[in-house]
Amino acid sequence: MKHRATKHKWSKKRNVNIFFIFFFLMIRRPPRSTLFPYTTLFRSSLSAQLVMARDALLAHQNHMNTISHNVANVSTLGYHRQRTILGARQGNPGVNGMYGSGVGVLGIERSQVAFISNQERLDASLTGRWSTQYDSMMRVEEALNEISENGIGGALDAFWNSWEDLANDADSSALRTDVMNKAEDLGYAFASTYGNMDSQREQINVQMRGHVEGVNLIAGRIANLNQQIVSLSTSGQAPNDLLDQRELLLRDLATLVNINVEFDENGAANVYLGSEEIVHRDSNRELKWQEADDPSMGKGAGRVVWTDTKREVDISGGMIFGLQETRDKIGEILGELDSLADVIRDQVNGIHVEGIGLDGTTGNIFFRDDVSGARSLEVSNEIRENVDKIASSRVSPTGANDLAHEMFELQNATPFGNNLTINGKYQTMVSNIGSATQNAGLRLETAQAALVQTENLQQQYTGVSLDEEMSAMITAQYAFTAASKIFNAQSSN
Repeated sequence: MKHRATKHKWSKKRNVNIFFIFFFLMIRRPPRSTLFPYTTLFRSSLSAQLVMARDALLAHQNHMNTISHNVANVSTLGYHRQRTILGARQGNPGVNGMYGSGVGVLGIERSQVAFISNQERLDASLTGRWSTQYDSMMRVEEALNEISENGIGGALDAFWNSWEDLANDADSSALRTDVMNKAEDLGYAFASTYGNMDSQREQINVQMRGHVEGVNLIAGRIANLNQQIVSLSTSGQAPNDLLDQRELLLRDLATLVNINVEFDENGAANVYLGSEEIVHRDSNRELKWQEADDPSMGKGAGRVVWTDTKREVDISGGMIFGLQETRDKIGEILGELDSLADVIRDQVNGIHVEGIGLDGTTGNIFFRDDVSGARSLEVSNEIRENVDKIASSRVSPTGANDLAHEMFELQNATPFGNNLTINGKYQTMVSNIGSATQNAGLRLETAQAALVQTENLQQQYTGVSLDEEMSAMITAQYAFTAASKIFNAQSSN
């Protein structure tokens, strides 16, 4: 019924109708305990419709805000898509039954698949381990310097060949000088290779120490975010963006070390390193680089221990573990180099002391025997001072070459057993290093492929799709426009 132009003038018929409505309600009023509130009439009035229209405007505006937040973070690393959850409010009882009371915001949901996030951390840990190990082993291969003639392999060949040259001219002092020079080149190749590898091992210790500090920093930040997340969650707010930040930190931590994560009922992430907790709610424990006087681990060596208990940390994954494995591998290689150098020293000296030098002296050692190891394969002082002490024969200082021939054939001797020659022993070492490097490279490719696959799956479930957000924005805009028209129409009545 339309209002008349004259304000507050009602027809008699309408007054009678209103009277009968109130009379009908009064005579049918149930007992007071079950009486509908008189606000029922108010809620079905124009004011109730205005409230519903207003709440619809606010709800759809909230929805559009969330969509805008998603679009703005489409390229943000680690961002998880958010969604405003709208729900119909509980209906209210009326004269003719229940009627609706509009829409409300139930919350803002963050897209999350726990299994995918956990798998992403596992893949990140494997990638961290093998990427570090592959890079380190590549540098170890470079330290061997076998791509040039200055490596141990080339120096060995040159040393043996110098004895063959001497055998062809057993009385030559110049060729004896060449033998000495080639021996010094061999010693330099051993010392240089050892030094390069030892430097790599020292650098690994520096990297490990830095990563330990990184673990402590990340663990502290996770504990701080736990505190903020729990505080917001218990107050009824959704800490979605903080959860994204924490998820990124957990992945960074997994890249460094092997971790397991458990979430409690308040949303805090409790992080385990090995079997021990490193983060518990809003507190964290720290790791320490404890220096160790162990030559097998190189200069600046150390172990990772818990600061509070001093126990060694059980690390079995991540970049720190990859570095630790490479450091141990380098220690094995250096031990083999020491053993090989000592065998060469002993084999050469054992033959040479039986020979007669060009100057007629006997019992001269060729390499120093008062030192040992790859860094100390040095020509003896006697030979340095007088190359004519180099023997070419056991029977005569001149005109014979039996010892020089034996020295040349020493390269085919098998002092290691299993038909393994000196050169063969070294080539086996080189081959093993190459195999270890190749294996690390293949493992890295596999780990990276798995990580990319998991990241794509994560993006599929939790990433922002601009097409989907555009569609949702259009729907929200239409709903907002419709609600505003209802509000305006009711306001004008």
